[in-house]
Amino acid sequence: MEWRLRLRGCGIMRDANALRKKYMSLRAGACRSLHEDRANGVMAVERVVDGESYARIVAVTNCSRKPFQHGDYGIWVHSGVFKQVFSSQSAAYGGWDGWKTNDEVSAHDGRIYISLPEQCTLIFEQIA
Repeated sequence: MEWRLRLRGCGIMRDANALRKKYMSLRAGACRSLHEDRANGVMAVERVVDGESYARIVAVTNCSRKPFQHGDYGIWVHSGVFKQVFSSQSAAYGGWDGWKTNDEVSAHDGRIYISLPEQCTLIFEQIA
C-alpha cells in the first residue's frame, strides 16, 4: 500500500467536508442540472438556496479520461463571474500540477469556459 496516497485521500475528504461547512448551498437548497454531455462524460449542477444571499455553487464533473486543457470547454451558467474553490485533481491530492487553473472565469454567451482535467470534479463559487 502506498501510504502517501492514502494520506492524500484523507486530505481530499477533509477539504470536501470543509467546503460543505463553508457553503450553505452545499448543505441545503436546490440542486439543478446545468449541463449534460454524455458523449464526453461531463455534467454540471448548481446548488443554490432560493431567496437567500448564500453563494451559488457550480459543480462540474468529468467522468471520462478525456481532458480539456485549453480553457475552451463551455458550461452553461447563464451569467456571472466564478472562482474555482476546489479541484479533485489538485497536486495536493496526487493530481498533476501542470493543469491550467480556472482561478476566475466570467460567463460569455451564457457559458463559462474552463479547463477540465480527466476524472475530476471542480467546484466554483459565483462571486459576481
